[in-house]
Amino acid sequence: MMMRGASIGDLKDILGHADVKMTMRYAHLSPAHKRAAVARLDGLARPVDNAVDESAGARRADAREDSAAPAR
Repeated sequence: MMMRGASIGDLKDILGHADVKMTMRYAHLSPAHKRAAVARLDGLARPVDNAVDESAGARRADAREDSAAPAR
């Protein structure tokens, strides 16, 4: 049932378990189902934009050069 989209809470209620721990004891998901769940995580994290990091580094370098230059 869970491999067709039902949640563990749905299954707990249908089976009449008082605690989800009991349901988890009997819920055996296939390795393919677990892999599919992990695959759904792909793309959730925002990739680091190196261009932003590089420009921040360039601004810091410019600031160091400005502070090292003699005052006019």
